[in-house]
Amino acid sequence: MECVGLTPAPLLSIRPSFVDNRFTIDQVEYIHIDDHPADYEYKVAILDFANTFGADGTIEWKGGKPQWQLKQKGEMLTFTVEDGQWLARNSSGEIVLPD
Repeated sequence: MECVGLTPAPLLSIRPSFVDNRFTIDQVEYIHIDDHPADYEYKVAILDFANTFGADGTIEWKGGKPQWQLKQKGEMLTFTVEDGQWLARNSSGEIVLPD
């Protein structure tokens, strides 16, 4: 398949039946594109996010940006950026998802 357009990456098409049986959504973000220079490195602002979904697949928006809450005194998280996304890890190196 050849793609023609403004994007530097190829477009992808997947059959709905394949997606329905094999894919799950872990997290979604509602964003605003603040700037889009010609080099395709977009600057975005996260307006809302969700990492939980209703039984019928409805997105359960959290009402703001992702945030992590420390639940125990002395608990510490280490943040890094991987693939353009914030990632939090606890002292054991396990990934901690935002609340």
